[in-house]
Amino acid sequence: MARRRQTQPPTGRRLLTVEQAAHYLGLPADAVSGLIAKGALPVVRIAGSTLIDKHDVRRLILRSKASARPRDAAARTQSSRQSGARLTPLPLSESPAERETR
Repeated sequence: MARRRQTQPPTGRRLLTVEQAAHYLGLPADAVSGLIAKGALPVVRIAGSTLIDKHDVRRLILRSKASARPRDAAARTQSSRQSGARLTPLPLSESPAERETR
């Protein structure tokens, strides 16, 4: 009987295979290989195996979060400018009852 390769990252292991890192990130293995080829994800090569440090995967996630925030905010600002949307501030002195009488 053929033994299946384990794709889920073992909890106690620091180094992951490409398949395990892909599972951890929720990406196809080809996407992780692309990140490696672009230099976005460093690897460790031991005895002919390509392994990825779990800490580097976590750093990749944190970098992606940090770089996504400004672009998302800029995209929202750009989108509202293009649509001509304007925000009208409400006077702070008005109570809800005063707004109803307008």
